[in-house]
Amino acid sequence: MFSILPARLLSRLGTATAPLAVARQLAAPSATSRGIFASATRRTFLTSARLSFPAAKAAASQAKTTKKAPAKTASKVAPKKKATVTKKAAPKKKVVKKKVLKKKPAPKPKRKVVKKKAPPKPLRITKAMGPPTRGVTAFIAFMQEWAASPAASGLATLERAKNAGAAWRALSDAEKQPYVARSKAIREAAKITRDKWFTDADPALLRRINKTRKEKKLPRILNPTKDKKPTSNFIRFMADFRQTLPSDMPLTEKSRQGGAVWRAMTAAEKEPYNTAADNAMAAYRAAHPAPAKVKA
Repeated sequence: MFSILPARLLSRLGTATAPLAVARQLAAPSATSRGIFASATRRTFLTSARLSFPAAKAAASQAKTTKKAPAKTASKVAPKKKATVTKKAAPKKKVVKKKVLKKKPAPKPKRKVVKKKAPPKPLRITKAMGPPTRGVTAFIAFMQEWAASPAASGLATLERAKNAGAAWRALSDAEKQPYVARSKAIREAAKITRDKWFTDADPALLRRINKTRKEKKLPRILNPTKDKKPTSNFIRFMADFRQTLPSDMPLTEKSRQGGAVWRAMTAAEKEPYNTAADNAMAAYRAAHPAPAKVKA
């Protein structure tokens, strides 16, 4: 390697001082260098493009021409099939089926039907179950007597009531007096019977009667035996004022005139009625004290 270096340098520099023979001798490769460069690559950092190596070129061409022979694959040999031996089938045995008697299913138990009791029918309220009437008025007492007279025979109910009203208005106060006395006696007897009924009556029955009357849009029946609140001062005045008015005057007219007189009265004139109403209310509250309020 070091022997050819000077020759290459001289050939590149183109110096003429060294003899040509020396240059060729130096450039001739030795046996050791041939062996080294035969196995080296074609180009190194010391070689040039103009140099060639015949040994490397021959080795490359020889490698191209030689091809590896493909390896022979061993042929697969299929295994021989074993001969099958057929066996004779055994004769089938006759199967005797046994008769199985089917059991009758047990009868299903009958369900007990429990009859539901019908709810009790609501109590039917009749007129006879209610309290006795208050009695008749003087006009009703007169009408009962007039209906039995020949003047009322053959007339319809509405026509009979109209004619009876006209006959009642034609009577004087003296002629009406017997009917007023009869009505008063009947009403006093009816009051005793009515009070006894309310005392002995069941409160539940009275509530049921009032419920039925409410469905029919009738007023409630109040128990007269219970203590009522005392009347006001104006009601007390009207009770006295009606005594001064004629008996045949309509109730609305009596109330209208009584209200006008009450508003025109002075405080001194109203004092007796106010005092009586206050005393009655104080006595009522003493007998019926209000229940004490329970604090939450």
